[in-house]
Amino acid sequence: MWITRRVDGESGEATRSQEKDLETLQRAQKRLQGWSDHGFLVVDVNTPNAFVTPMLPRMVFVHRGIFWVDGLARPEGLQVGKEVYVRRDGWQRAKLVSQHQDQWAAILGDSETVTVGPEDMRVRERRQLVENDEQLAMLLGHELAHAVHDHGYESLGIWTTAYSLELVLLSILDPSGMFIFLLELAAGAIARYAFVLPLGRCDEMEADATGLQICARAGYDPRLATEFMERFASFQDDRSPTWASTHPSTEGRIKALKDAEADAIKCFQEHQALSVGHGWWPSNYKGFKDGDV
Repeated sequence: MWITRRVDGESGEATRSQEKDLETLQRAQKRLQGWSDHGFLVVDVNTPNAFVTPMLPRMVFVHRGIFWVDGLARPEGLQVGKEVYVRRDGWQRAKLVSQHQDQWAAILGDSETVTVGPEDMRVRERRQLVENDEQLAMLLGHELAHAVHDHGYESLGIWTTAYSLELVLLSILDPSGMFIFLLELAAGAIARYAFVLPLGRCDEMEADATGLQICARAGYDPRLATEFMERFASFQDDRSPTWASTHPSTEGRIKALKDAEADAIKCFQEHQALSVGHGWWPSNYKGFKDGDV
């Protein structure tokens, strides 16, 4: 990847915005060139999540839940001897020992016998999120896109600016310090919901679009990569409002990815024409298979 200097068509000189973009791309180029084949870490956390942080550059942190998520589901086909989870001060493991009509007797771990119905029972279920290379490429491409756009340092800059504005407001509105505690609480909430979260959601949308381009240029069909987001939507339990979230709604992200597919498909087809193979992965990579992680 080579970065060239673009100049303004009229003056022949780079504008301030162009200079800033060039510096951002140059930093991204250095980070990506120094990214090793082992620049990722899988953490055994049962949530479908991945992230990068400027505190530990050149590293993608991936939760094990990206590959499979263990959860509880409504039971089907109950029988004596089956291990279940019963609702009793939370969900506790138990074993079914007998049935009377629609009620079941179950033994808890401490030998206590309880009677429960199907509505108060769950069974352990393992669901697989990532199904193929394209979906995994979409995930990692999204995280690499955060590095390309310098989102981590941008976020730190936003927090610094918000805190500086808070100090200025406090010095003007409360020079005596009488209401400083209440003002600090209000200023923090305003900064979070008015600046930090909205800009963070914009960063996620930008990383989605760029991540799709990374997938395509690496030889992965972007039409299959977007399936990852569609599957991800089915794994989400948290339905908190978008305005209070660090990420846009999954439905909105899916629509934006579909809109960006056309350009990504062109990149993919150009890559296929060059027949350069899956150059994004380590040379010894053999493809994603069930049980790899």
